[in-house]
Amino acid sequence: MQGTNNESYGFDIDMMTSLCKIMNRTCDFRTMQFSELLSAVENRNIDAAVSYITITPERSKRVSFSNPYLLSYSRFLTKYPAKGVKPTFSLELLKNKKIGVATGTIFEEQINAMGIKNPIIKEYQSDELLVESLGQDKVDFVLVDNPTAIYWEANSSGKFYAIGPSFLYGNGVGIAVNSGARELLNAINNALLQYQKSPAYKRNYDKYILQF
Repeated sequence: MQGTNNESYGFDIDMMTSLCKIMNRTCDFRTMQFSELLSAVENRNIDAAVSYITITPERSKRVSFSNPYLLSYSRFLTKYPAKGVKPTFSLELLKNKKIGVATGTIFEEQINAMGIKNPIIKEYQSDELLVESLGQDKVDFVLVDNPTAIYWEANSSGKFYAIGPSFLYGNGVGIAVNSGARELLNAINNALLQYQKSPAYKRNYDKYILQF
């Protein structure tokens, strides 16, 4: 997530800061579009990518992933109805609706796998553009990762809310590295084990994830 002055923050940022300390490395964070991350790792433009990246067989053909550090859940986000009465969620509610997803994610595949009838799927380059489009009624719903849905519900001044249950997908969330970077991957996995046993992990989890 990005706050004022384009500063990134969130669970992944705090986690990587801790991992870099454990590995005795310096973190240099670079903000990129989600759809660019795996290509940047493949081309060695960056050493590692973190952005709630779901581990899938297709992605694992392109890059290597760390051990999962979170389960991967998605959730729908929508606008509060004008009359203030929330509809009961069902897949039938999504029939023939415009649903936004971020480019490069697997949410389009997930929507199709759900069996929703005639969804009109629209892609946007970032979560921020997704939410902007939702606010402008260009889409009826957006499908994002669960923490993002809850974040926007809590920080939209009552404009948006997460609707329905969270949906488990993929094989968890991992850190992506170049397939040839075995030493770095091993170092990250070892650091993850230490981090998950530390007080810093509990603080980070309680701050960003527990409420979700």
